[in-house]
Amino acid sequence: MVLVDRLLLAILFSTLLVFSAVCIGQNGDIASSIEIADDYYRDGSYYLALQEYDKILSKEPGERIAPYIHLRMGMCFYKLGDFSRAADEFDRILIDYAGSMYLGEASFLSARAYFKLKNYPTSAARLLRVISLGKGEKYYKRAGDDYKKLIDTALTYEQIKWSIDAVKPNRYVGEYLLKLVKEKIDEREYAKASVLLYSLEDRYSYLDIIDEVLSLLKKVREYIKPEANKIGCLVPLSGPYECYGRDVLNGVMLALDGFHGSVDFELFVEDSRGTLEGAFTGFHRLTDVNRASCIIGPLFTNFLVKLSREAERAQVPLISPAAGSGDFKESGEFTFRCGITNKLQAEKIAKYAVENLQLKRIAILYPDNSYGRELDMYFKKYAEMLGARIVIEQSYEPINPGEEMTKSYVQEVKNVKYARPDAIFIPGHYEELVLITAQIGFSNIPAVLLGANGWAEERVARVGAKYVEGSYFTSAFFEEDSDPLVQSFIEEYYMKYKEKPSYISAQAFDTAKIVLSALSKGKTGKDLVAELSNNTYHGVTGRIKLRGKEGDCDKSITILTIREGEIIPAQTL
Repeated sequence: MVLVDRLLLAILFSTLLVFSAVCIGQNGDIASSIEIADDYYRDGSYYLALQEYDKILSKEPGERIAPYIHLRMGMCFYKLGDFSRAADEFDRILIDYAGSMYLGEASFLSARAYFKLKNYPTSAARLLRVISLGKGEKYYKRAGDDYKKLIDTALTYEQIKWSIDAVKPNRYVGEYLLKLVKEKIDEREYAKASVLLYSLEDRYSYLDIIDEVLSLLKKVREYIKPEANKIGCLVPLSGPYECYGRDVLNGVMLALDGFHGSVDFELFVEDSRGTLEGAFTGFHRLTDVNRASCIIGPLFTNFLVKLSREAERAQVPLISPAAGSGDFKESGEFTFRCGITNKLQAEKIAKYAVENLQLKRIAILYPDNSYGRELDMYFKKYAEMLGARIVIEQSYEPINPGEEMTKSYVQEVKNVKYARPDAIFIPGHYEELVLITAQIGFSNIPAVLLGANGWAEERVARVGAKYVEGSYFTSAFFEEDSDPLVQSFIEEYYMKYKEKPSYISAQAFDTAKIVLSALSKGKTGKDLVAELSNNTYHGVTGRIKLRGKEGDCDKSITILTIREGEIIPAQTL
């Protein structure tokens, strides 16, 4: 704190020297008011100083005086410990007075305020703003030292990238970052060096330093070259999606336990926390620190697509065992999905409903989230192509994992009833389904219920009871399948974890088996991608081709039904 006090005093002294010249020719009342306010500040009467500075601003002192006033108000708030309002005042100069002589001081003090607020990414971006002013800026060196400390102690890999992206590129920042890269390479901090180099490649390709950037990037990639016996797993092990991450990890570890090849594999696990920032950071730890040659995860398609560029740069394939929603077209050759996709299951259940069950008037009652909206879109598309009529599309508020089941769906079900459907497609999950199907039963709607893979749980049949009897839904995994491979998996899973596997665990098990098979041949990079792309596998979730039609996963799907409280197969498609 003493250091900060001295810094503020030094800034005060320097700005006063400059300001005395600025005030020449200004209104005498304003100059007098500023002198009074500054005296209050020097005496430590910060509230009184703020009152005087605020009065000066109300007089609209002009673009030469106003930045100084905002700077001084920010310093007052900083001394009072109100770092949020201090940052606001400093940022006013950056936003409204970008040509001000106080830009460097304002940027540097803004960085200090955001640091106090523990907003380290924004603090880092403000420090780069100081550096962008060039070596002639008196806070250049201190900003550079502080940025390096943030990288070393506080910033995640994603936050490093964000701080660079938040600042308009210029030569001074590019040269500083390149110097920082070299320091990180000397310190053998290859993961941080690679993140910095990727940002330089993306944002500073127009500078003459780009050749050196690409050369260093190649050098770093050699240092952290993937090793064929190392596998990464990138899943949420904390946060709202922890239960799905645990299911994936259980399936992966069971597959590793059962592998009896000549290669001794190592598994490295990173918690994505269910966030893109966590996924980005975990990816770089797995590739740049652990040197994984293939990563199982992340769970969500949007994360998979966002990481596709990173995967291609690192030459490390990403295979999601659960991602099924979202547009996969923007993904690159190093990203795969092994789960049942929404498009595929919507196509199969629509085909079964129209052609096998002869259903013609169908309502869609879907959760208002990306999963539900996408299944609504694809089911409607395929059902109408086959000649069915969609009589209503009704959304409902979903229940998130861990949330109490207290929602009421009376109005939504009433709207569906008025449409007089002979079938209702409900692509929901257990927490919602037991409430909605009961409400449909209470409303005496004589319709066949259709669903997606969220229905494929024993508790849906058990708790839903008579209200789900006779329903049909999709699944990539059926635990009563007579296939010895499936039964062996279920037995081994139960022996290890004392619970039955979910369909996500089954998909993760198959994903890991595919990865182990490909890596056991010693392949990495593009050779590994080719191995994964060109083969068809038979697993506990059926036939799997990772690179099927339209470049996405193609796999067999089972249509299940509930009869006398038991889930049984209706047809395999």
